[in-house]
Amino acid sequence: THITVERREDARRAPTSALFRTGQGWSTYVLEGVIVRLRAVETGLWSRDVVEIVSGLEEGDRVVVYPGERVVDGVEVTVRD
Repeated sequence: THITVERREDARRAPTSALFRTGQGWSTYVLEGVIVRLRAVETGLWSRDVVEIVSGLEEGDRVVVYPGERVVDGVEVTVRD
């Protein structure tokens, strides 16, 4: 069974696997070339796979999914498309 409670077609979204708790809020790592930067985000609606991003990300930003413990602000990463 699939129940839709609310739907926003033009919402900015990110995979839930890219977000993690920092303090009382949510953050993600954003790619700047091959360097990752920690970015606080404000979330809206959540589903199992995606979350609405109200602020903190711009269209076209690339985020790190499933960041491991070695991923920290300022580290260089290998980008896989």
